[in-house]
Amino acid sequence: MKVYNLLVTTLSILLLLSCSDQYVVNSKYDSKDNFDKYKTYDWSEFQEGVKPGNPLHDNDYIREIINETIEEEMQDKGFKKSENNPDLFIEYFINLEDKESVITAPLDFGGGSNNNYEVIKEELKKAMLIIHIEDRLKQKTLWIGSAESLIESSPKNLDKKVIKVIEEIFEKFPELEKNPDAIIH
Repeated sequence: MKVYNLLVTTLSILLLLSCSDQYVVNSKYDSKDNFDKYKTYDWSEFQEGVKPGNPLHDNDYIREIINETIEEEMQDKGFKKSENNPDLFIEYFINLEDKESVITAPLDFGGGSNNNYEVIKEELKKAMLIIHIEDRLKQKTLWIGSAESLIESSPKNLDKKVIKVIEEIFEKFPELEKNPDAIIH
């Protein structure tokens, strides 16, 4: 919970997606940390599961895609997955919020000013995906990557969009020397 509060408060962060290909990607880390000393990772025991209430956007299928894509990105960075005393723990959070957009526009159809306004309300969802990586031994946050977007109710091509977003989040991961001991799949 402490980590979650830190993530939300410190970063006021960002993402997932579904309708829009427009999203904001951020990352935060201490440039003094030496990421090259870490070789292995595993999932945190505190990884949250599917939350009820948004089955179109948060379900077992989407979470499996997120898991697989994060693992591919970690291996591409040179890390090896290890369940025995890994150097790093990874977890992610999905946050979906209902939003309402209200637009007012004048109803001036003829050139005169009639002071009538049309109010247009649109129901939106704001989605955030936050990836958290920590040093297992020190229990210290090393890196937080996130993305945020407005999404539509029908998640067309959500799987492809999630993969693309995670890849872009990991583009903000600190540059490393390639780890020759890691097994790349």
